[in-house]
Amino acid sequence: MLQRYAAVGDKLDTESPVVLWIANGDSWAWLSDYRPLNIPDCPTYNDYREGFAQFVEYGMTYGANLVAQGLDAIKANFDSKQIAWARALQDFGDHASSCAPQTTGQDRNERFFFFMKWFQPSCPDPSGTNCDTVDLVDAPHDNGQMFHSAAGLARLFTDNFYGDNSRAYDFGYPRKQQGDDPFPDPSLANTPGTSNYNTYAGGLTYQGCWTDQAPTTAQALSTLLYDNSNNTIEACTSGCADSGYKVAGMSDATKCWCGNEVSSASAILTVDMQCKSPCPGNTAQICGGIQRLSLFSSGYPTFV
Repeated sequence: MLQRYAAVGDKLDTESPVVLWIANGDSWAWLSDYRPLNIPDCPTYNDYREGFAQFVEYGMTYGANLVAQGLDAIKANFDSKQIAWARALQDFGDHASSCAPQTTGQDRNERFFFFMKWFQPSCPDPSGTNCDTVDLVDAPHDNGQMFHSAAGLARLFTDNFYGDNSRAYDFGYPRKQQGDDPFPDPSLANTPGTSNYNTYAGGLTYQGCWTDQAPTTAQALSTLLYDNSNNTIEACTSGCADSGYKVAGMSDATKCWCGNEVSSASAILTVDMQCKSPCPGNTAQICGGIQRLSLFSSGYPTFV
């Protein structure tokens, strides 16, 4: 709810600067008409509370004049707010009550990182009054653990606690995607993330975690090579390369997909955390996720 207040609420004229602490929402009010995931089966995707259409019809009066000015005005108002974002990295839950949140991500985790990707937080002046922070916390969907974490305590008892405009750096390294670190800790900002730097059959290398939005769209990769309880990265990449394909992808732990091009209607790059299914043939490896592909190709894949 606080994210929606940030979008439409007045900027408060207070002696001490206001910081809005926002974490782990089931959904966000999107600040554009665009959505990262396909929307044909969700005609209400842009209605309030996930968008700003039907705002007054929803029963809202506060902020109605701003909303009537359009999305540019709403986003400008949102950008004027100082936000301490926080994300519980063990939280992959979903209590959304409509189809609309599904257009912005599969679960709370993906929705957060998609929102960060399209509406990046910023901190132009750490001692100023419009500096965002983003804290990544190793916790489940639990307010107590979030507030009692080092990040939560810092936001409560360090940031500007004595009126000196002090501010703790972003917490939680390595970071998860570009743009999620508006106030980086210089001692940790270059911490390498966990990734796969190996080269497999056919010169295939890891290209990230991608959505597969079939059956709403075409399959991200055209050919299901196999669905096998012994699936590994080596088996899938070798199988695709040996069959003459340039791209391999693993999903749902057991499935191996191949193709020469990737469907742009289906595949959107998402945060690596969404590919979280261990490969059954080697549980130290990751073989995609539910409707999420661990993608391998020789260089950046070609899209069609």
